[in-house]
Amino acid sequence: CDGTGRPRSFEGVSEGSISAVAGPLLDASFPYDPIFSPNSGGGKVYSQMSEAEKLADSSRAKAFEAFAKWFTAKRSG
Repeated sequence: CDGTGRPRSFEGVSEGSISAVAGPLLDASFPYDPIFSPNSGGGKVYSQMSEAEKLADSSRAKAFEAFAKWFTAKRSG
């Protein structure tokens, strides 16, 4: 909550496209990993990327980063 009793939400976005050809199932943590090609992926789909590459473009990581900034500012403010 943000101190008013209302819940807060944080958004993270990974932009990209659906690949016409599915990638290999090297690491398919999520069903869309073999077909989603993020703009920052150099033409790779998520299943072809290392964990570090996926984390650099993760919508969940971006949302958590937004939360961490808000939380840090709230605690120090």
